Amino acid sequence: TAKLMELRFQLVLQPLYSPDLAPSDYYLFPNMKKRLTGRRFYSNEEVIAETNA
Repeated sequence: TAKLMELRFQLVLQPLYSPDLAPSDYYLFPNMKKRLTGRRFYSNEEVIAETNA
């Protein structure tokens, strides 16, 4: 950490666990990506409607 301080880097503490992105959720992203590939959405509501369908 001395070198980081010398280079004037600021350390940012992050939580060890974030409930927003738990390891058990990682399987969702490839499937969601397949379903949404090539689609264009113009509002958050359109995305929500498609992912809840």
